[in-house]
Amino acid sequence: MPLFVSLIKGTQKGHEAIQDLGKRYDDLKKGIEQVKGKVHAAYATFGRYDYVAILEFPSEKEAARALAKAAARGTANFETIDRPAPGRVHQDRQGGLTGFAAPAPGVGRILGLSPDFLELVS
Repeated sequence: MPLFVSLIKGTQKGHEAIQDLGKRYDDLKKGIEQVKGKVHAAYATFGRYDYVAILEFPSEKEAARALAKAAARGTANFETIDRPAPGRVHQDRQGGLTGFAAPAPGVGRILGLSPDFLELVS
């Protein structure tokens, strides 16, 4: 299945409801899984984007469907890059995703979106 990188910026509405970030992330993940997609990784960032997500979908159509539904909530804007350039995504011998070679231009230091981070903003 094709991989996608979503560069995500929270809106004013999203920033005002930062305490709901964990629930919004769970809702996004469920929406992606409903169209047979998968979240490989999600990161909170410093820089031009607030979050970066590495996603997998069966097709561009399913990616557009799930991300448009998420954007319609009004808490975040998504800029999604399909099929990262060769060498940008590393895979292990079994084909599993193991890492992203470099953040997109303008993305600052990447931090894992961990339970500790979610607790911090709750």
